[in-house]
Amino acid sequence: MPDDLGGRLLAATLVSAQQVAEAARSRMPLAPALVEGGLDEFILESFLRGEGYQSDDALNPTHDALARLPSGVAQRLWALPLRMEEEGLVVAMADPSDAHTTRELSLISGALLVPRVALVSELRAALDRAYPDYVPSPDDDEPDITFELTRPRTPASGLNRDATPPDEDDFVPLLRPKGNGSAAT
Repeated sequence: MPDDLGGRLLAATLVSAQQVAEAARSRMPLAPALVEGGLDEFILESFLRGEGYQSDDALNPTHDALARLPSGVAQRLWALPLRMEEEGLVVAMADPSDAHTTRELSLISGALLVPRVALVSELRAALDRAYPDYVPSPDDDEPDITFELTRPRTPASGLNRDATPPDEDDFVPLLRPKGNGSAAT
């Protein structure tokens, strides 16, 4: 069975190869692009629920949950953080089976993710309510990885920063010097 949503929907004969190809060319994640291209959102949600993903009765996010995802990321990935639970951050998504997106959301939010499926139209409306001041920018198309590059690093345990460096005699050369073919001593 194919791993990606488009392949699974193709295998279930819910979409055509042309629909998947057109959706893949769009600037949206695959699930909302497929709905925009004609896939019934109720069929999509039912399909994902049949794969074991739960839905929430209402898409009412808490302030704590919203603070875990920047608006640009939530809007770009079609992911609405709902609340923190013991298992992790509950996030409503158009496609909770998208492993790449769930990993990105987990990294950015700093929490384990509990993905839930949502109807595309309800998710869009809830995202617009949750982030009313959001204005799309060209940067929204790029993943937000700056946090990874600027996160403060802690030294490895047991590292003594005040220790003196080893003597030059303690180093072993890994390459032989070029020359007349005789080994250096």
